[in-house]
Amino acid sequence: MKKIILLVFLVLVVFASTTLQFSMVSCDAHSLETVLLDNSNKWHTGALMTRGHEDLLHYAVKEANRILNNNFYPSVKLGVPAVDTSNQLVRGSYETDFPGNKIKSHYGNVHDWHNEDHLQSLHFLRKYSIGSNLYQSCLDGTNLILEITNLAWENYKNGDMNSFNFWLGHACHIIQDSFSPAHARREGPDNKYIVDICSYGKKVPGACFHEKVEVDDDRVWRNSLNCSMNPFNRPFNCLKPLAQSSVNATTSYLVAVARALMADKDPAIMVKMFFSFMGGGYFSCERLK
Repeated sequence: MKKIILLVFLVLVVFASTTLQFSMVSCDAHSLETVLLDNSNKWHTGALMTRGHEDLLHYAVKEANRILNNNFYPSVKLGVPAVDTSNQLVRGSYETDFPGNKIKSHYGNVHDWHNEDHLQSLHFLRKYSIGSNLYQSCLDGTNLILEITNLAWENYKNGDMNSFNFWLGHACHIIQDSFSPAHARREGPDNKYIVDICSYGKKVPGACFHEKVEVDDDRVWRNSLNCSMNPFNRPFNCLKPLAQSSVNATTSYLVAVARALMADKDPAIMVKMFFSFMGGGYFSCERLK
């Protein structure tokens, strides 16, 4: 009897972990209370098995600090709940989907966080007003990453490390969203080349479209038994290939920023290099002209 009970328990754990896998972005403007209480809303950042961006940050920060040979960035524990954490890298990433006062004050009074045209670049999505202009959509996304990097730099110079890490976490979230097939389409080695940027809420002729709920495209973990048994200790190879590429890109970005700051240089120069072919080419919009 005990064996049967244990077997049933394990089945329930596997079912929960595979159905509550985290997507790369929350795409409905729900309150935090709704997200935590409504199990049908599976596509969000948060705690327990609903994490995603948090774990991408875990791997990226760990590798960036290894490359830098120091603990320049605060470590992100695997399994950290973004909904309740003092880690400002994680908090900045989390508030990209569920904005708090800090992000709201930066972007102004926003009626609909996920559907307003001028905020689509926050999730590396296509602005409706741009329409079929893929090159401009790419520029909008990369320019926003650069803008947020400069904001982080200003806080760094003022000695506000909490705000510095918060805004870097926000920028990392945007970078990671660009690797979700629900947000953008990539190809080439390590998925470096952007070939399309999707719209959300309104369809744009000729562009991919992000549905309200993406059952498979908008999550980061492989849906296998081995990768679902323990959601608190999933190895890097349990990430989908595009999610692995997003970690590589986030790592490159964090290393570029840190090296610039340690050399007392403007990080914008290094980040622009990160965008280009010479810096890895993860955001080389020139290819889209």
